[in-house]
Amino acid sequence: MRGVNLRIRALRNSKKKESFLIEEGDITHLSIHGKTVSIHIGSDEFILPTSFDDWVKCLEPLGLTQVDRNCAVINNKIRNIDLDDLKVYFVDRISHDSKYATISNARFSGLKDSLKNMLHKNKQSKLE
Repeated sequence: MRGVNLRIRALRNSKKKESFLIEEGDITHLSIHGKTVSIHIGSDEFILPTSFDDWVKCLEPLGLTQVDRNCAVINNKIRNIDLDDLKVYFVDRISHDSKYATISNARFSGLKDSLKNMLHKNKQSKLE
């Protein structure tokens, strides 16, 4: 695929682990330490996300929210919420084949209001 400049989502290798999109043409070299792959751009070092926690941190700028210990969702993709079974759906009309993500009881109490606001905002943007 000549002519296409790939962008890679990575984390700056620092205590904060900020998420960045880096251009493949800017990469000077790669290194590996244990299971961690590092991408170097000049004097900056970025790590490729390999764990679930790394991916959650990496995709936070896209609106990713962790809703269960093993599940995270992109906020603007939520179309319905089942408050009884603690599920979020990514379709307007729920059927038995609809994809969903479960929300843990522990996380639900902290996310309840923001999930309702996200759902309202997502439905509003679809109407505009």
